Amino acid sequence: MHIDKDKMSQYVYGDKTYNLFIVRKNIKSFIIRSKNDVIVVSCPMLLSKDAIINNLKIYIPRFIDKYMLNRLPPYSFTENYLYLFGDKKNLMLGDKNLVSDDAVVVKGEKDLPRILKKNLLMYLKKRVEEFSLAMNISPTKYRVSIRNMSTRFGSNSQKTLTLSFQLNLVHFSKDIIDTVVWHELAHDKVHAHNNNFYQLILKYCPNYYSLQVKLKKGIYA
Repeated sequence: MHIDKDKMSQYVYGDKTYNLFIVRKNIKSFIIRSKNDVIVVSCPMLLSKDAIINNLKIYIPRFIDKYMLNRLPPYSFTENYLYLFGDKKNLMLGDKNLVSDDAVVVKGEKDLPRILKKNLLMYLKKRVEEFSLAMNISPTKYRVSIRNMSTRFGSNSQKTLTLSFQLNLVHFSKDIIDTVVWHELAHDKVHAHNNNFYQLILKYCPNYYSLQVKLKKGIYA
């Protein structure tokens, strides 16, 4: 194993600089991992410096976007706050579970995920029905589910006809959540992430890209 330190100790993406280590091994694949804001890339021993740089340009932005997803701050009982559909609300323990204009009250901390899931699922089912009609898809074609996905915000299973969404979406504003709904429904028409796919999304959601930036950066409102 060889650690390549020259001219590759840092990688700039967006407004942040990441510490970067290139580790050469007797492998054929290009592997990216991270720990405490340090990115470690494992690559073949004889891979050229230019090839490494090209792979970094392709794969690290995708990796960082997924890494950001895993780091989304959900809520805090110690600081008594919660973002719900983009609005910052007080988070409190009380005698009953209640969502009001300015607060979310739960009987216990373990009750919160269930309350969040209930509110998100209610919203998503409504939007899936509305957006399906707009895209000439049967509004009852897909089942909607909430999952604790770690690397994506949504998925479309053509095998089970299920649209699955990440629970952390509940913290974002509704227009940001809508971009994920449009995205997954667009896969009913175009399976690949190609130009036709994104043009279809933009037809219904013109500000898709700007809202997706907020989603990936964890900007809730």
